[in-house]
Amino acid sequence: VNVSEIAFKDDNGDVTEIYSLRPQEALPGDVEVNLVEDQAFDFQIGSDWFSDQNTDALTLTLASANGTPVPGWISLVDGRISGQPPADYNGTIALEVLATSPTGTAKRMVDLVFAPVNDAPVVLIPLPDQQVTGQVIDIAIPAGTFGDADTDDLTLVAQLANGNALPSWLIFDGTRRTGTVPASYPGTLDILITASDGQA
Repeated sequence: VNVSEIAFKDDNGDVTEIYSLRPQEALPGDVEVNLVEDQAFDFQIGSDWFSDQNTDALTLTLASANGTPVPGWISLVDGRISGQPPADYNGTIALEVLATSPTGTAKRMVDLVFAPVNDAPVVLIPLPDQQVTGQVIDIAIPAGTFGDADTDDLTLVAQLANGNALPSWLIFDGTRRTGTVPASYPGTLDILITASDGQA
């Protein structure tokens, strides 16, 4: 015999309450939450995510949809899912929200979708000052001087530190500084090398 509900009656035989033994249900459709790389998130589990005929209090827990542990930076507390993604993380994390009551457990699929953002290039190895002996200059920018978290191709440009163009006798081809110093040139050039990924 399968019993799906229990009816409670008063002394007159009138039904006063019906308690369903059917487990709560996850309402149709997966949930997709759109988030942004590097930004903390905090959102409430929707009241329409689950349905329970008895209006029992539901215990909510998180699980990974692929069976691996839920990342430690994602938590579920008091019906809210929150976290701070690792630096430069983007992509989709598939989760299951489990709702448990005395009659059973239902699960709802939730995709956290982290949209990528552009990361500006950074200096990894500062360029040392260069002492020029004689008049000929041939100085390369070492590989690994600049880096980009997005692994974008970088373009290097050079100008004087005050924003002016390089003197006509000094050429920068994107990797090397070459030229012949005029015999009458008095001293020091402050040169600014800038790396661009085309976006930042």
